[in-house]
Amino acid sequence: MSHSISLDSLRRVRSEPHIINISPKRGPIDGEYEIGLSANKVRCYAPSLGAARQKALEHFRPKKKDRTLIWAKAVA
Repeated sequence: MSHSISLDSLRRVRSEPHIINISPKRGPIDGEYEIGLSANKVRCYAPSLGAARQKALEHFRPKKKDRTLIWAKAVA
């Protein structure tokens, strides 16, 4: 049994980011941040942008040369 996937559905899946919440518990001062490594994205709760970037480093575990590809931004 073979499954066929249309090209349009494949493009739609690739264009929509796969977002996972890696820290479901929110503290009283935590904000929601989207963090990523290149094209991979996840969401997390952290008290600051620096803390969110640190969570990205712990989650993605990039090689030393790829650490500059880590990014974080606040979600409104």
